[in-house]
Amino acid sequence: MLQNLSTLLTKYYIKADFTAEEYIVLNAYLNHSKVNQDKHDLNEVAEMTGKSLSEVLAVLKSLFEKRLILSETEKEKINLMALYKLLSAVEFESMSINERISESIDHYVRYAYHSHEQHFGQVTLVPFAEGGIAVAAGTESRFGSLMWSHNDMKKLVEEITFFLESTEQEWINEYNQDLKKKIELKKEQQRIAYEERKAQKEPAKPKHGYVILIRLYPSGYYKFTYTVSNDLNGKINRLKEEHGHNVEIVHSVETYDTMKFYYQFAKKQFSNRLIEKTMYQLTEEDVQFFKEEKYPANAMDWLEGSRIK
Repeated sequence: MLQNLSTLLTKYYIKADFTAEEYIVLNAYLNHSKVNQDKHDLNEVAEMTGKSLSEVLAVLKSLFEKRLILSETEKEKINLMALYKLLSAVEFESMSINERISESIDHYVRYAYHSHEQHFGQVTLVPFAEGGIAVAAGTESRFGSLMWSHNDMKKLVEEITFFLESTEQEWINEYNQDLKKKIELKKEQQRIAYEERKAQKEPAKPKHGYVILIRLYPSGYYKFTYTVSNDLNGKINRLKEEHGHNVEIVHSVETYDTMKFYYQFAKKQFSNRLIEKTMYQLTEEDVQFFKEEKYPANAMDWLEGSRIK
């Protein structure tokens, strides 16, 4: 904290109403060897500043009288935390409204997003019967909370004026349109995520369709494919459009639970014949087995009766 405190003092001592002499003495105090101990060494501070002990005491007395520094209870030293709070408040007041809102939003996103805390930009505009509008902190009550200071409201007016003078309504329209698209996209993503969660909780319903064994040339390798449409011919036509004369439709079966038959039976049954990705090097016996449609009991359940040969 000491390094940060020394930096704050250097940046804001004038705005905090310290004189140059008070700054020199106080900064030396922050950097002397016993600053963190229960009793300070003002002789060392005097040596560091080239002043006499009585001059250092006079400067500190003046600071105490102006309430710019406080002593720490039951210790012979300056209350550094009180000084830090004072200078931090001066730093805060020195920031533009833009900077303060940005910093507050960042803190809100990082630490307070799910709490009742609100960021600095969340305000209530309070209208007055005699005219004019004031800014009050927060949005949790009808008229907000404490009113912003006169200086802060003046700063806000200046920053809004700057914005209006540097933009046109067209830019605002584009911003709003872009924001609407982002909101709609987020809603759609949330809807899809909800549907996916809902589907995971519900038992998967069997999908009627077809599982098809094809052979591709010139490799001669086999491949299983499927469709959950009732249009088997449409699927076959698409396969022929994709592969032309290089595809042979070997056999197709109508399935009650297409996905399970395809993934849990067809692909697993011949997994030892897999050559690359989805290509299989089946034997004549393998092909005949698939054509005969005399499968294990679980596969027959997924097939469930109605078949196309």
